[in-house]
Amino acid sequence: MSDVRGVGGVQPTDTASTKIRRVQLPAQTEPITDKVEIAAHAARASEVARVADLAKASPDIRTDVVERAKQRLESGEYLSDAVTRSVAEKIAESL
Repeated sequence: MSDVRGVGGVQPTDTASTKIRRVQLPAQTEPITDKVEIAAHAARASEVARVADLAKASPDIRTDVVERAKQRLESGEYLSDAVTRSVAEKIAESL
């Protein structure tokens, strides 16, 4: 087999003259630790997303509240002057 050297301008390395040098790293005196800081607005955005997910998972109609309202209507509790006045005030405030 023939020995091809210098083909295309590439010279083979001379493995006999290659020196391997070992480098010793300095001893680690302090342990390496990681630290994460979350910006206040990012924490708030995360909380808003969590609450939004909870709201999406809850039913649109709260049957327990509807049932209590039905019972109050049937019992006549909502026909008092205090309730009528309160409802009228809330309607006026919303206008």
